[in-house]
Amino acid sequence: SLTNNVLLEPAQPKLKLKRILIISPNFPPISSPDSARIRASLRYYRELGWEAKVLGFEADETAQAVDPTLAQLTDEVASVVRVKAWPLAATRWTGLRNQGWRGWWRLRETGNRLISEFKPDLILFSTTVFNAFFHGVYWRKRWKIPFVLDLQDPWFNEHYKNNPLEKPPGGYKYYFASAVARFGERHVYPHASGFISVSAGYFADLKRRFPTLSVPQLVLPFVPDEGDWHWVKHHRNSLATPGLETSRINIVAAGRGGRDMAPALNALLHHLSHATEIRAECSIHLIGTAYTNRERPKPQFNEEVSNWPDLDIRETPWRLPYLESLCWMMDASVNLILGSTDHRYSPSKFFNTFRAGRPVLVVAKSGTELHSLAINHPNCFVLEMREDGTTDPSVLNSLVSFLGSANDSPKTEFSIPAAQSALAATQRQAEFFKAVLADYTKTNGNT
Repeated sequence: SLTNNVLLEPAQPKLKLKRILIISPNFPPISSPDSARIRASLRYYRELGWEAKVLGFEADETAQAVDPTLAQLTDEVASVVRVKAWPLAATRWTGLRNQGWRGWWRLRETGNRLISEFKPDLILFSTTVFNAFFHGVYWRKRWKIPFVLDLQDPWFNEHYKNNPLEKPPGGYKYYFASAVARFGERHVYPHASGFISVSAGYFADLKRRFPTLSVPQLVLPFVPDEGDWHWVKHHRNSLATPGLETSRINIVAAGRGGRDMAPALNALLHHLSHATEIRAECSIHLIGTAYTNRERPKPQFNEEVSNWPDLDIRETPWRLPYLESLCWMMDASVNLILGSTDHRYSPSKFFNTFRAGRPVLVVAKSGTELHSLAINHPNCFVLEMREDGTTDPSVLNSLVSFLGSANDSPKTEFSIPAAQSALAATQRQAEFFKAVLADYTKTNGNT
């Protein structure tokens, strides 16, 4: 338009935000890795065209670690609604501890209310509380809203069937959960409008079990949340610090343990037992190996600790608050990532571990997803597991050199490449959500 002979730019229309309801049962203050993707993305959704609201559980009845500070950081950028599950005391006698079952009806009812008020265009389930997925089918049928499943782990897992020598955890609970998972996949997956996964291997399994399923899919690893690291850097005095002995070579593995990781740990311990030059100086810290709190410690590696009495192995099985675990990673001489017997395993902590700025030791078999991720990464030593369990002298010498020089490595802030940043990951999500909506509209019309 022309005003006083000045050419004005046409007014830009205000971006109309799409709305997304995110189901994240273990959202902060519950300190659980399955909320990591959402927490890293929440500060970016709005600028990328999405208004987000999160639905999760209150933390007062969880068996996991609680981190109130993490909730404060998240609440600054998130609209969160939390519901209470049935008290653990009311269901413990049945062996029922899973929040998804204990909070089933409250999650369903609150979800109905939020959908009625918030009117989301899309629902995203980003959690390892898999039984929450059942609500997606109900909400799609009732409200005609598509839903996306974020497969951070496989729901139905054939790993133990394919590896009969490994004993599944949890006794009868495992077999109950496995039966529910098999039924759940068949009941839920055909109704999903899209899938996100941390591992391409999970999609290969999905295609094998559901060959006719044709909806948008996105492989998206977890990425660090720079807000977390910034906060820790400026508030370390308010956190419990590891107090590691600086005279020792402290090898720190922060996060889930389990029998699927025992072969990788044994491979490392086998090599260290032959590293006579430095083994007396090494301390291996396995922290947060079980999904339990301090009152219910469940060591995962008792067998390994007892089998290698000459090595200094210290396991802290209960979950530490997430921000506290970052301090461990920052103070480590070396951060350790153990591979799994499940070749599809892609650890959520991978990029976060490098963000700590310390040397990284990865123990994995060649050909696994973890090995592929790590092999060309800077400041990383990859110890390849040999099928015969023997030690290659040249590899041992390289490992000794790597560990021996670790404490001399300067503590630097590792710069995350732009392609692996939280913003880039959220941009990929935003484009994926658009594709899901377009595909859903094409398939179902405007209903």
